[in-house]
Amino acid sequence: MFDPDNVGMGTVKTLTLRPRASSVAQEARVPLPEVFTPAEETLPTPKPETADRPILTPRRSTQATLTARETLSPAAMDDGESCDTDEEDEFFDAIEANAIPNLEVPAPLKSPSHDATDLPPGYDCKPYEGYRHLRHELPLSADDRPSVSLWSVLKNSIGKDLTKISFPVSFNEPTSMLQRMAEDMEFSECLDVAAKDRDALRRIAYVAAFGMSNYSSTIGRIAKPFNPMLSETFEYVSFDKEYRYVSEQVSHHPPISACWAESPLWHYFGEVDAKNKFTGKSFEIRPTGVAHAELLLPEEWAPDYPKSEKFKGKVVEHYSWKKVTTCVSGFILAQPSIDHYGDMVVTNHRTGDQCILTFKPRGWRGRDAFEIAGKVVDASGRLVYEIAGRWNSQLIARLATDGSGHIHPDMSVSGPGSPSASSDYLLLWRNSEKPPRSPFNLTPFAITLNDCPKDTLKPYVCPTDCRLRPDQRAFEMGKWDLANDLKVAQEEKQRAIRRAREEGKLPPHAPRWFRAETDGDTGERVWVPSKVEGKLEYWLERERCWREGGREKAKWKEVDEIFIEEPESLSS
Repeated sequence: MFDPDNVGMGTVKTLTLRPRASSVAQEARVPLPEVFTPAEETLPTPKPETADRPILTPRRSTQATLTARETLSPAAMDDGESCDTDEEDEFFDAIEANAIPNLEVPAPLKSPSHDATDLPPGYDCKPYEGYRHLRHELPLSADDRPSVSLWSVLKNSIGKDLTKISFPVSFNEPTSMLQRMAEDMEFSECLDVAAKDRDALRRIAYVAAFGMSNYSSTIGRIAKPFNPMLSETFEYVSFDKEYRYVSEQVSHHPPISACWAESPLWHYFGEVDAKNKFTGKSFEIRPTGVAHAELLLPEEWAPDYPKSEKFKGKVVEHYSWKKVTTCVSGFILAQPSIDHYGDMVVTNHRTGDQCILTFKPRGWRGRDAFEIAGKVVDASGRLVYEIAGRWNSQLIARLATDGSGHIHPDMSVSGPGSPSASSDYLLLWRNSEKPPRSPFNLTPFAITLNDCPKDTLKPYVCPTDCRLRPDQRAFEMGKWDLANDLKVAQEEKQRAIRRAREEGKLPPHAPRWFRAETDGDTGERVWVPSKVEGKLEYWLERERCWREGGREKAKWKEVDEIFIEEPESLSS
């Protein structure tokens, strides 16, 4: 995910940084085939997607190995030099024209469910009823933030750590970084599909598609989210996609956010931690945190895998990856653009298989914009699937063929009736339709994240939940001056708490809902949620407070008051 929290983008006095809504919508628009069928029902114990067909086994090739496609190397992607083959160009053209023959589209990707039904068995729905009816529009009809000179703020910050700079509120959008982090979950159906597929080499492709899907939400998003306060939290419950999500700001300097999401089919967890660099012309953000996914598979598929602690008859398949570099440039010339580039390497720690997605840098004239090329290789380095697409539209995989591994035009763009047509193409991910005009270019999913119905959610979320931040709420309501004053007061309160800790007047900070461990597969730090008798402590406390009548009657245990008092003008 683009981490604008470490960037600080916004509007300038004479140079607008707000892309025209029409151009943003044009970039984000995705043509959808008319032959989509209703989605299958998601079940806790899924029927494998491969149950009614044989697993696709690629033909072996001595040349189609890990190093077969030199075009995947970042060094081979010089703007002044064409490194793409004609086969790749035709494959991309076919993808964008929806002309892939016999494309296999898993049901959850055809028409993702948006019906708020019930959470899976074993979950209590009543404490989370407030998530059934969330808004579809922001209180604001337009982004009319006051103009502020960006250069006046940044001209003395070249080479500095931007996370330590306090920006005017006019550079913000009405979300917290914790909510931006939660946007990773928008396309959780990719993990649903992965957990239902018996073929491990297809599973890793769907997991990789999930890992890259969050970049689609960055189109036109040049404003920065609010910096989370230390110990700030965010929770989200999806009835239609059957998952729960919680995150916490576990460190302030450096800023580190930890998250955990769970469903009957998978777990997703990790941290957002990045190094940033401002050169005077662009911001570059290099994420250092690790993202993880655990698929909960039927035990008979992999009896040697570690067993699930919660679900009987399920085993755990562990994946990990790191996000790619993000660059924001062109803001001084009033032509701001966001680009993502580098290799995202997804590893299956049980099989040794890997999926490598290469985000190609945008050329001088927009060449290679949004483009992704990738591959799935097994533990021996044998090329199994080739992948192509764009992070703003869709991602498709094709079973590798004999030879060098190139995608041949006669097999990729031929019609359904052609002798060369096959079922070796898989839709891994497709972007959702975006509204033509949305303030701050927020996606429909992002618009729901800061909604906090006063009767069904506000009394029950944790006191540290970012939806309760007065400065962010005032900003969302368009009260710009009040939002800036509240932001200054909020930051001063955090500094006062830090000074009290340094002077020994308060105990040292410790994360409330997460603890740091070393992951056994990656050897790197991982933040795991605190548990009580095998259950997440956060959700146990959340449900206890709901049963006892909300925050006015039940105090959350060992939770500090980190926010300033909300003005009456916001609570009315």
